[in-house]
Amino acid sequence: MIFISLKFQTSLPHERLPYFMRKPKLLDTSLLFPELLRTPDSLETEFPPRELASGAWVTRVGPSPTGKMHIGTLYVGLLNSMFVDFH
Repeated sequence: MIFISLKFQTSLPHERLPYFMRKPKLLDTSLLFPELLRTPDSLETEFPPRELASGAWVTRVGPSPTGKMHIGTLYVGLLNSMFVDFH
């Protein structure tokens, strides 16, 4: 019986390696989605600074790594709301 370890380096060119042994290539998203390319100047124009009252508090609820809302997100949002109301 022959055992093959995938941890050893191989001398095969990248294209000839099995798919699961290839290193992933990074994709340039500007090539895939040129209409979504934004510069810092365009973002500053699109989203100007907020005009907040003096002493205003701004909070946020960060997204979940899974992308789905869950009870922990609701809890953080409630705490943020209570914190702003308190101050």
